[in-house]
Amino acid sequence: MNKKGDAGNISLLIFCLTVSNAGGVINLNFNNPNQNKIMEKIYYDLIFGGYNIWKSKYLKKMRTVALLLLISITQTFALESYAQTQKLSINCQDETIHSILQKIENLSEFNFMFDATVIDINQRKSIVCKNKQITTILDQLLEDTEIVYVISDRQIVLSRAKIKDAVQGLTISGKVTDTSGNPLPGVTVVMKGTAQGTVTDANGEYSITNIPKEATLVFSFVGMKTREVAVAGKTSISVVMAEESIGLEEVVAIGYGSLSRNKVSSSIAKINQDKIQDQLPSSIDRTLEGRIAGMEIKTDGGSPGGGALIRIRGVSSIGGGNEPLIVIDGIPLQSSYDKLYSPLSLIDPDNIETIDILKDVSATAIYGSRGSSGVILITTKSGKVGATKVSFSAQTGVAEMLACEKLDLMNAREFATWRKENAFERASYYGYDISLDDIPEEYRDPEKLGEGTDWQDYLTRLAPQQKYNLSVTHGTEKFNGFYSLGYIDEQGVIKETGFTRFNIRANMEYTPNEVVKVALNLHPSFRWWNNYNQNLWLNTIRNTPVDGPGLDDGAFEDPRYFDGDIDTDIYSSGTFNGMNPLYALQVSTDEKTSVDVHVQPYIEIIPLKGLILKSQFNMQMGFNTDEKFSPSSIGGLNQVPPSQAVGYYGTNKNVMWQFENTINYTKTVGDHDFSALLGHSMERYHLYSSNLTGSGFPSDYVKTLNAATVLSGGTEETNWSMISYISRLNYSYKSKYLFTGTVRRDGSSRFGPDSRWGIFPSASVGWNVSKENFFPEVDWLSNFKLRASYGTSGNNAIGNYTWIPGLAIENYTFGGSIASGQKLNAIENTRLSWQESSEFDLGSDLILLGGKINLVFDYYSKITENMLWPVTMPISSGFNSMTQNIGKMRNRGVEFAISSINISKPDFSWSTDFNMSFNRNLVLDLGDVSEITGSGATTIVGQPVAMLYGYVSLGVWKDQAEIDNNPHIPNQLPGTARFADVDNSGSIDSRDQTIIGNPHPKFRGGMNNSFRYKNWDMNVSMSFAHDYDVMSKFEQFSLNLDGVFNVLKEAKNRWRSPEDPGDGRVATSIHQTAYDRDKRNTDFINNVSFLKVQNISLGYSLKNISSIDRLRLYCTLQNAFLFTNYKYGNPDVNDKGNSPVAMNMDVSDYPLQRTVVFGVNVEF
Repeated sequence: MNKKGDAGNISLLIFCLTVSNAGGVINLNFNNPNQNKIMEKIYYDLIFGGYNIWKSKYLKKMRTVALLLLISITQTFALESYAQTQKLSINCQDETIHSILQKIENLSEFNFMFDATVIDINQRKSIVCKNKQITTILDQLLEDTEIVYVISDRQIVLSRAKIKDAVQGLTISGKVTDTSGNPLPGVTVVMKGTAQGTVTDANGEYSITNIPKEATLVFSFVGMKTREVAVAGKTSISVVMAEESIGLEEVVAIGYGSLSRNKVSSSIAKINQDKIQDQLPSSIDRTLEGRIAGMEIKTDGGSPGGGALIRIRGVSSIGGGNEPLIVIDGIPLQSSYDKLYSPLSLIDPDNIETIDILKDVSATAIYGSRGSSGVILITTKSGKVGATKVSFSAQTGVAEMLACEKLDLMNAREFATWRKENAFERASYYGYDISLDDIPEEYRDPEKLGEGTDWQDYLTRLAPQQKYNLSVTHGTEKFNGFYSLGYIDEQGVIKETGFTRFNIRANMEYTPNEVVKVALNLHPSFRWWNNYNQNLWLNTIRNTPVDGPGLDDGAFEDPRYFDGDIDTDIYSSGTFNGMNPLYALQVSTDEKTSVDVHVQPYIEIIPLKGLILKSQFNMQMGFNTDEKFSPSSIGGLNQVPPSQAVGYYGTNKNVMWQFENTINYTKTVGDHDFSALLGHSMERYHLYSSNLTGSGFPSDYVKTLNAATVLSGGTEETNWSMISYISRLNYSYKSKYLFTGTVRRDGSSRFGPDSRWGIFPSASVGWNVSKENFFPEVDWLSNFKLRASYGTSGNNAIGNYTWIPGLAIENYTFGGSIASGQKLNAIENTRLSWQESSEFDLGSDLILLGGKINLVFDYYSKITENMLWPVTMPISSGFNSMTQNIGKMRNRGVEFAISSINISKPDFSWSTDFNMSFNRNLVLDLGDVSEITGSGATTIVGQPVAMLYGYVSLGVWKDQAEIDNNPHIPNQLPGTARFADVDNSGSIDSRDQTIIGNPHPKFRGGMNNSFRYKNWDMNVSMSFAHDYDVMSKFEQFSLNLDGVFNVLKEAKNRWRSPEDPGDGRVATSIHQTAYDRDKRNTDFINNVSFLKVQNISLGYSLKNISSIDRLRLYCTLQNAFLFTNYKYGNPDVNDKGNSPVAMNMDVSDYPLQRTVVFGVNVEF
């Protein structure tokens, strides 16, 4: 059976209307003069109308016409011999025409050709024929259907009869109103299965003609529930349309399946593609900020192609991974978070259909050892039965550095004034007598320098952005597909940086019959990152404004390096030499390339009703290269060029394969609904990487590593594997009482043989209270459901060989000479086991005001035990540490989300999504480890993880007398930092360091508002966080005032003398050796909150324009505004990446950018 897409609609209709009539079939026979005339006319049209056809849109239809003509001409005489002699017997009762045609094909050699979008093959018919010709059978089957046929030997073409020859349809009129009786203008009214339709007028009235008495009318309108009404011979049909409700009819992904929201007893959130469609992100994670209650998205840098840190319900481990498992179409993503190279940048957001977030253990336990930090399920688009649809989207825009990211640094005049003043102040304090001639010439007359070089402005730009996507969706009863081509070019706001991606996707399904379905998903992705070193922006803001970026002829100035003649106790030897950052970008190489291919074939077999057997093979293949070259002309910190040129080349090849077999069975017995899942999964990952570093190049123009005189490198090969057994049972009684039970057993090579297997069970129950007879029937409460769950999930995010010792090369002295040998680098720990998280969740779902408001509330308490951490070993063991299972941590919190339809009128609608979450983290036990410290953070029992750590500042010492009468650091001088004696020991030392900040917000959340006025639409999305602390390490080193870097303008308020102590916060710059001023302390702790307006979009849509189904033009402002009390830009930062034991450290990373986007979406 051959069902064509709409590429053949017109040609099929032209041909069938030419050779057929409403009463039966005309056999094409050239002995028939009338048929000769018909054929002559067709040939005449084809030959002499060629020029008009060439100019028309029907050119692409000609292949179908030619095919049908060829069949008709070559098979004319065969028709007489087969169709007239072959006789069939068939008995079908109340079956679809489609099913009956399939049976005819199975009983004969006939093959049916038709377009499912033109004729309705889902009509139900009954037919009994015994030993009859095909014409008799088809006449009986297609009676009163408006379907006609043409027989050409064994080929039978079905088409829709000419309207004028069909039985005259009905003229139907009526009125469409809302539930309050108000007329609804602009409602679309169409006959189901066709494009024939109309819209209601200003009074809500409509009239539609030529409607068969058995037809169904479909009434649709934005913000209203779609209505389908059977005509049943009526000529007057009026309809009342209710407002669209939220929640109940939604279907969510639950891992290895899907379930109606009404039957879900777990905590699952969902985002549809239309919520993120207007943005121009290179990575989908950055668009999710503030969208889901309990999900923290930290975009701590704006690097092109970079990622965002994702955490669901807090930090749940000190040593294992804390990022959620990301699964794309059933394939678990292997890469983890990286703020420079996002693993999610491989997928085009335009290809995404839905995103489901599994938050509680009842939902995540199906993923066992990888579900303790939550699971994100991404489902891409697929083909759909119906006419072929072509979609094209284009976005172009420009990005700039967000204004609040620009630091308030000294300009050249201010910097020179400070350096000049500081020299005299220092000389005065130490009793030296100096003159202006002792000051470096560059600083003698600050006014002449003016503003100098604003390195932040000089290195940034208005960065062009562009993104394109072309997709095709088609489908018949047997075959459907989704195909997509995507391209994005995201230039960074820092010059010479950027990201490019080209991606292809093909999702195809073939269903030859009702028993078997085979599918193949292909997704190759090609990505390129260009020139971004993490320290580049830091070097930029360190550069002094008196250094110029380039000479008039375009050559770059040599960085200034001052050799002062003044005694170093009075004046330093000068600013450190630093690189010209733009020059470094232009002459160096820093490129990363990634090629990823995802292949996913699977087969589904339905041997019995409700039983689905599925085998799925997933494969990911990745090939990555990293190439760097730094020429000798680039200096460095305190390093005058020429330096040594250095080159680097690294490769990474990885393959992951996964083979999964599942059995799904659903059964309804009366009011009882059952759904069961059994599955088995095998997975293996292999990585091979190599790297080579070279130096000693003969020239900066020869960058290949074979030219280097000194080479070093290495290779690495690693594997891990996992086997899993999966089971789940869902039960529902009248959708009133709900139960879900899950058990997964995982075995991983990452753990020792004594603890290789882990079992992760969970159970959840739900009670739809509103379905009880005793529940009062009130208009304001439509649905009330209670949920509760408890279970365990695991975490295997550790090294592949953590439990087993490896060999390390070590040098030693033997016979007076240096010899090399090998030694074990760790102690074997065969008992190293799974980290487990046990979680209790209590929630409720409410639908209020007839579906206008959907409220979701959850309380959770998660305990993580057996956390993985390298424990320090005694010196006598010969080893530094051994990874062990230690400690216990708790996350407890409340989260709620509200979705509301605030206004829903024919011309105007407004909906809102709002969420907020409160999470409290607490370390309950660390075993034999008393404290985990480092990088300005500490983790101790009785406190949240990664508390900020340092000294308590009391300002600066005003004079020597104040120092002498109070606890102080030995040898401190007036004007230096003063710290509190926390332990009351009478002196200041490292034991006075204490907790000085909390990096965990009191609450986080987000809000999204969507508006529609006639053809206009508008969307505003925001995110916020309140009351948490950030340690500004940039402020720490930029206010140390040793004169080697540019400084914040706050340095003007520094301590100068006992008579001029400044603001009491900024220490003096007189004492060159007083480095106690830059110790971590409360002066550098910033208590912050923020409100980020992430996205503002405005669009205008046009429909039914010529051959265009929909055209939408829009403008979007991304990262529109950032309101915060943080002085140094983005407060949602972390220099330590995804480290769970060091958070909220700000060293001024790649700045966030605001982007203006203009876009167009076209659907054909």
